[in-house]
Amino acid sequence: DRTVLLIAARDAGIKVTENELKQAIINTAYFQRNGVFDPNVYKRALKLSRITPRSYERGLKNDLVISRISNLIGETSELSSEELKILESIKGGNRDQLNRIFRSTKSNQAIRVFIESVKRQMDIEINRDIIS
Repeated sequence: DRTVLLIAARDAGIKVTENELKQAIINTAYFQRNGVFDPNVYKRALKLSRITPRSYERGLKNDLVISRISNLIGETSELSSEELKILESIKGGNRDQLNRIFRSTKSNQAIRVFIESVKRQMDIEINRDIIS
């Protein structure tokens, strides 16, 4: 599914800039000391995880691209009239919570449908030697 989303994002021209990648790394609490990014903490954390900075950054860039395309796909989903009626009948904080649940579910469904539709359009070759 990740590969399908990455291919679709590439085809749609969805990218993550080097600056966006840098900001994502700098803002990762795990790589900070006293609330500030520390390059030594970054390098040491990756070394302990046996990951090179290049490999980590490539994976993070892919994660950011997948997040971006998933958000775009999810934004196309709409609540049904029945779901809207349910929300209108509820008062208070539970309404906001239920709204988030409905929207998250709809978004996930839209992403699932998108992935399946892209898969149907792809020319996928199965290597039976690897499977057996």
